[in-house]
Amino acid sequence: MTVIARSDARITLRRWQVERKLQTVKSRDAHKVFISGSWRCRIARVTATRPTVLVATWREGLFALADQAFHEEWIGQSVIGLTRDDSGNALAIVGGKSLCRRTTSGVWHTIAKSEVELACCVAVGANIYVGAAAAAQVLRVCDDGGVERLAGFDHVPGRDRWYAGTARVDGRLIGPPLGIRSMTATCDGKALFANVHVGGIPRSIDGGITWQPTIEVDSDVHQVCAHPTRPEIVAAATGIGLAMSRDGGPRGPRSARDSMRRTARQSHSPAMTSSCQRPLITSRHRVRSTADR
Repeated sequence: MTVIARSDARITLRRWQVERKLQTVKSRDAHKVFISGSWRCRIARVTATRPTVLVATWREGLFALADQAFHEEWIGQSVIGLTRDDSGNALAIVGGKSLCRRTTSGVWHTIAKSEVELACCVAVGANIYVGAAAAAQVLRVCDDGGVERLAGFDHVPGRDRWYAGTARVDGRLIGPPLGIRSMTATCDGKALFANVHVGGIPRSIDGGITWQPTIEVDSDVHQVCAHPTRPEIVAAATGIGLAMSRDGGPRGPRSARDSMRRTARQSHSPAMTSSCQRPLITSRHRVRSTADR
């Protein structure tokens, strides 16, 4: 599971309380946890009151822990791509094709629907971008509740070398389709990144109009995350270890390609989150907290 918490919020929820409540969903394939709350202000340092822990699952809906009470939402449905917008509301993909927003008061609204299966989403100011699960497509949410395919993503240099992740098991070729696995944006909103499996991490600095490659395709990227307070830092969990960019990739594709390099050569890194003050990174055997260097 991935824990998502606002880096500048003082959340006093005890760890043992969360762990005790999460035991009830341990067998329900939970895959992401989200901590939200009602914010007293939207600038500088903020204080979270009445924090809520959201636990998203692949098949059994979403579980919310607040005020010592644990209740279910979206019962029996798939809830993936859990993240938040700039106002502290939660965003999630429900049932594969609906993008929904949960306010800090706990009310859900469907804000967009898609004809294709969705895998992830990211909010950049007033804009929300979503990635397709079974197609290498990035879409932008429209004001009318529809989604618009970003044509520029279809013309990323080197796209012809992208491929679906496959493996041969018992003589059969199996594996996930070519799709968008994760998305992120720098904290200043100037750069947008889409993690393609398998296709590297294309980057856009013009709101998704044009895209350029950054890391090598065969790096097998699992997740890309931007630092919550430092726009120059972008990290990626990959099959060859942790990759890091310290310029945010704004100075052109060559600079981005050079700076997005491996920092953990022998460690397989399947997942990470950058929304805590110290980013969390998982390896095969442990979860580590890394201080900024």
